[in-house]
Amino acid sequence: MAVAYLLDANILITAQRDYYPIDRVPQFWDWIIHHAKGDRIKIPHPIWDEIIPHDSDLETWMKNHKGDLILDPDDSDELIPQTLNAYAHDLTEEEIEKIGQDPFLIAAAKYYDATVVSKEGSKPRAQRGNRKIPDICTDLCVKYITDYQLIRELDFRI
Repeated sequence: MAVAYLLDANILITAQRDYYPIDRVPQFWDWIIHHAKGDRIKIPHPIWDEIIPHDSDLETWMKNHKGDLILDPDDSDELIPQTLNAYAHDLTEEEIEKIGQDPFLIAAAKYYDATVVSKEGSKPRAQRGNRKIPDICTDLCVKYITDYQLIRELDFRI
């Protein structure tokens, strides 16, 4: 499978809450599913688990499309130690908890040579467990874009 884009939880949560509510802009959600069916957009299972408890409309939509959206299990977990080391070599349990599921997203993107799509901004001065997805992606040579870049690259239009 040649996955092109892996979505961070904040992409769908923010889209539903702020920009493209499922009941108001169904075209956006149909567009996501269209690309998910073509294996261009996927969500790693640990990221899926972050999204589900946030919104009942989003949860229902995701459960209805789980087979299309979720990334099949793979061996990307083998890259988690390397990904965590990009944060720091001696992370504490508290730091790992603060980082959350981001290392799984980044490791899967590295494994598939895919692009991470996230709303997180770069904070190059942040250290250890405070580091942000774009900076870890840069360190690990993983491509990173925002949701607005994804919309342009995959040509979303209403």
